[in-house]
Amino acid sequence: MSPSTRRRPSRAASAPQRLHCCRVVLVLVLGLLAGPRASAQDREPPPLRLGGVVPGGVRLFATECWGTYDFNLTNLSDTDRRARVLLYHEDREDVQYGREVWVPAHSTLSTWMLVGPPGKQSPGLHNIKILLYDCTTGQDHLLLPPGEERDRKGVVNYRARDRFTAILLDEEVPEATAFGQLPQPDSHNDESTRLARTFRHAAELSEQLQLVNPGPLPPTIEGLDGVNHFLLASGRTA
Repeated sequence: MSPSTRRRPSRAASAPQRLHCCRVVLVLVLGLLAGPRASAQDREPPPLRLGGVVPGGVRLFATECWGTYDFNLTNLSDTDRRARVLLYHEDREDVQYGREVWVPAHSTLSTWMLVGPPGKQSPGLHNIKILLYDCTTGQDHLLLPPGEERDRKGVVNYRARDRFTAILLDEEVPEATAFGQLPQPDSHNDESTRLARTFRHAAELSEQLQLVNPGPLPPTIEGLDGVNHFLLASGRTA
């Protein structure tokens, strides 16, 4: 038998082997592609949903002072739940601020937490990160956001610390202007705002003024940290 005749069976036998190897590789690739998708589809929706994590209270931005951050929690389950919300500034994971709250079943709770200064120098946008835990069973169960990340991200406005003036006004309902009506004098809120800006101008400060949103004021003195002047032009505190 010639050498060429002896090599023919080896070539004929290697073809099924190569086909089998291709099938194995194809099955492995499909398995790897389908694995993460299946796990993402099988993940149950979290019982708690977090939203609206922003500076609140009197000062609606971050600065080198303590302040309050507003947030809301929605309980999507049939049972009451105890949640813990932790917030920390970017690159400062070792310093976290948080609060535990109780959220009844099928309800949304709006509340606040105290957060310390971020240690930032230049004004602009500032990144924060938030962790949400379900503590209903007595153990901390981290609820992951959509995707593969461990924490939730947010962006807030940061300003360098300055002499800060806030003013509390009454809520006024604008009156309809009738045809031929003479111009009316300034409202109580307009007069109060002009007085506040005049005060800041006399102190050689900018005209920047923070109007306090309607609603409860921070119940702790740390929530008013960094507020140099607080002008009361409303009877709402009574």
